[in-house]
Amino acid sequence: MDISLIEFTKKIADFEIETRMHLSPNKEFLFIDGPFDIKKYYESKTKILWLLKEPYDSRPESKKKEESFRSIFNWKKTHLIEIKSNKTWIPILYVSHGILNNITGGELLSKKPAEIVDTFSNIAIINVSKIPAKTTTKWNDLVKSYKKNETLLKKQIEILNPDILIFGNTFDLYKNIFKTKTEIKEKTKTRKVLHNSKEIKLINTHHPAVIMGYKKYVNQVIESHSSC
Repeated sequence: MDISLIEFTKKIADFEIETRMHLSPNKEFLFIDGPFDIKKYYESKTKILWLLKEPYDSRPESKKKEESFRSIFNWKKTHLIEIKSNKTWIPILYVSHGILNNITGGELLSKKPAEIVDTFSNIAIINVSKIPAKTTTKWNDLVKSYKKNETLLKKQIEILNPDILIFGNTFDLYKNIFKTKTEIKEKTKTRKVLHNSKEIKLINTHHPAVIMGYKKYVNQVIESHSSC
């Protein structure tokens, strides 16, 4: 990055204030996404950004409060270690670890989640919607959320300045931001594009919770990344 860690941290703090003002003026429950660990993401040689749909929270309204990936990181680490069948987080963990460490196949998948869970410190995740949902995401609702949050989402991507963007069934929402000579219609497919004078990789793939088995998903995404 061309800015210092202090400047980067301030940009994120200012963005979070802007997000609260835009989306939660009445103190509604908001989930602040982005890096799990600002310093480690900043220091990561390869910055991976996952673009997902919306956060999930099944708690009753009375128990909800504003949270962020940073505030729940220690809980999430324990959660991952204890619940190996976690359909969304396990694929994200293995794909990210594989890309960052240039490993795949049996060498990667033989590792236990507890061995590699700190990988989350080096990545960022943003959701189209910043308000948690309780049920399956409806595409029309997601489109509405994107239109409402488009300016914020563009700004968030610019601040995070990723090298690799992994779209979990969300590329169709963002495709106007990243001008490509060819469409990325296939799942899973990677393209290199020049964005703001920087070459980045766009990986269009399924949502991590897709029903195909996490090992197949992990191998597909990493192979696509390696082929481009």
